[in-house]
Amino acid sequence: MSIMKNHQRPANCSQHMDSKIYVADFETTTEPFYNKYGYTRVWAYCIVDLKSCEVVEIGSDIKDFFKFFKKINKSVTCFFHNLKFDGNFILSYLLNNGYKYDSENHGCNTFSTLIDHTGMFYNICVNFKSYRNKNLRVTFQDSLKKIPLKVNKISKAFNISELKGTIDYDIERPVGYELTEDEKKYITNDCIIVAKALKTQMDKGLTKMTIGSDSLYYFISNMSKAKYKYLFPTFDLEMDQYFRQSYKGGFVYLKPERANHLYKGISYDVNSLYPSILYGKFGKLPYGMPKYFKGQYKYDKLYPLYIQSIIFMGHLKENRLPTLQLKGFSRFLETEYIKVIDEPTELVLTSPDLELLLDSYEIDYIEYNGGYKFKGSETIFKDFIDFWNSQKVEADRTGNEGQRTLAKLMLNNLYGKFGTNPCKQKKIPYLENEIVKYKLDEEEFTEPLYVALASFVTAYGRKQTIEAGNNCYDRFIYADTDSIHLVYDESVPNIAIDKRELGKWKNEGIFYGKFLHAKTYIKRKKGDTGLLKTEITCASMSDNIKNQIKKMNQQEAFKVFSVGSMFNGNLKQKVVKGGVILLNMPFEIR
Repeated sequence: MSIMKNHQRPANCSQHMDSKIYVADFETTTEPFYNKYGYTRVWAYCIVDLKSCEVVEIGSDIKDFFKFFKKINKSVTCFFHNLKFDGNFILSYLLNNGYKYDSENHGCNTFSTLIDHTGMFYNICVNFKSYRNKNLRVTFQDSLKKIPLKVNKISKAFNISELKGTIDYDIERPVGYELTEDEKKYITNDCIIVAKALKTQMDKGLTKMTIGSDSLYYFISNMSKAKYKYLFPTFDLEMDQYFRQSYKGGFVYLKPERANHLYKGISYDVNSLYPSILYGKFGKLPYGMPKYFKGQYKYDKLYPLYIQSIIFMGHLKENRLPTLQLKGFSRFLETEYIKVIDEPTELVLTSPDLELLLDSYEIDYIEYNGGYKFKGSETIFKDFIDFWNSQKVEADRTGNEGQRTLAKLMLNNLYGKFGTNPCKQKKIPYLENEIVKYKLDEEEFTEPLYVALASFVTAYGRKQTIEAGNNCYDRFIYADTDSIHLVYDESVPNIAIDKRELGKWKNEGIFYGKFLHAKTYIKRKKGDTGLLKTEITCASMSDNIKNQIKKMNQQEAFKVFSVGSMFNGNLKQKVVKGGVILLNMPFEIR
């Protein structure tokens, strides 16, 4: 069922690029300034025109930043890379200067926001009068949602000549401070790097708010609306929430006996795991309106896939990795993989998850309570994957890093958009003692997409990684979504290995590593240049501390990377008068 034909550029591209779009950045005072004066402020801003990727203004006061937009005399979009940080300065200015929050965007000197319940910023829309008395709107958006990379990595990923520099953030910069040439270059490069990367996206017609929306829009734009609705009809909220119980993330697991030991190992990564699943490499994907069935699913040629509710008790078989995480159960940690379920527990599982469960656990009790069965296809996404994979291959051939990065983003971000939760709750900003605070708005409901698709994609992904780990069980150390780490020896592991073929495992080389628990490890291996490269993953650890460890010799680095180790220099955001500061906090590896 191949459905993408022409890969035409989405229709709104030229219209979007003809409108005024800018990229901006703030430089702001730091903790020493706040400790001395009790507030923070913007001491530098830069604005770059997206179309030309040239600087149009550099200034040192947020008031002048807003004056710039009043002079334009037309509505514009302005991107910040990490709007959550810079947006707090914008909101502080608005709320302290007479602007009123209005979710409907009515009236002059009002603004609205799209900030989710976790505090994730998507946009800030500001309405005001231009100097020519014309109603204007500036929409501030987050380019991090379009390009989920740090600025220094964007430069390399898109092969941009400008590089992110360094400045002394903590020197005192009082009101009226004049920027040095080095500071101007620093903030200019940050803006131009982001602008050039965004322009690469928008030249391809990718103009939505997030890269996930871009991927979905590109996919839909190459078929009729009727075809899309046939393939992915809208579930009601009750069905969506039922299927959502089967939607889980990637398999991340450290074998307990391997924790806190130093290993010489070898790692393997799947070539484009989620794109290979969309391509049909590991099985059919659901489409269409499902049918309810009672009891246990019975094979149906027209409806070969299913999501099944069961009541289950069981224990893990020998030489098998656990597959179950249980969320919403007080007796289980949400991040824990369960080896024994000794009380009757309801599970809602996709067919690949249920197959994996039955292969991995001895059944002590099982009861089948019905579910929904789906039609299945291996070809719905093939044209989409073929197109963007060809873009990636061509980019490899020509050395076009920007095109390669864009293709990877499009390939990896489509499936997740189908899993968007229709139950939403926004945060509303308000002012308290001149400091921006946030309160939860009422819950809202949008039209569901097709979460069953996302459930099956991640289920196939877990199945591939867990089965690969089981095939190498004696050597297994750690897995993270699309990678496995094994104790090194000369033998070839029992997995399908190929450097490039979709869905097969690529040898990522030998490493020396220490794993403390899920998402907390240090590895040293040879990089592309042949030099030793240190990789550190540790939740909430700042780059500053990671760089401290990376500068150590190998023996010292592995020694200090231990549970209970304390470090200075972890930066944590705190909302204060004027905006946000980064506080230097101690950090403990837990």
